[in-house]
Amino acid sequence: MPTQDQRLLTYIRRAGNNGRTRSEVRDALKEKGARRPSKADLDTLLDPLIDAGLLLATERPTAGRHVTVYLAPENLLKETP
Repeated sequence: MPTQDQRLLTYIRRAGNNGRTRSEVRDALKEKGARRPSKADLDTLLDPLIDAGLLLATERPTAGRHVTVYLAPENLLKETP
C-alpha cells in the first residue's frame, strides 16, 4: 500500500506543468468526514519532499494574493501539448 508521501507525489505529478495549489493539496488530503489538514500538518508532509528535491514550491500571481503551487521537477522538463 502506498504511503501518504507517495500518494501525494503521485497526485502532484499527475498535474503536469500546472502543478497543484496548496488548497488543492489540502483538499486532496482531507479524509471523508474529517476536517482538512492544518497548516502544520501540510508543512510536515510537504517540507521533507521539497528538501529532498522531489517537489518544488513556487508562487503564482493572481488578481489577489499569490498562490503557492507545488510541482514535480520532472514535469518541468516535459513539453506541454
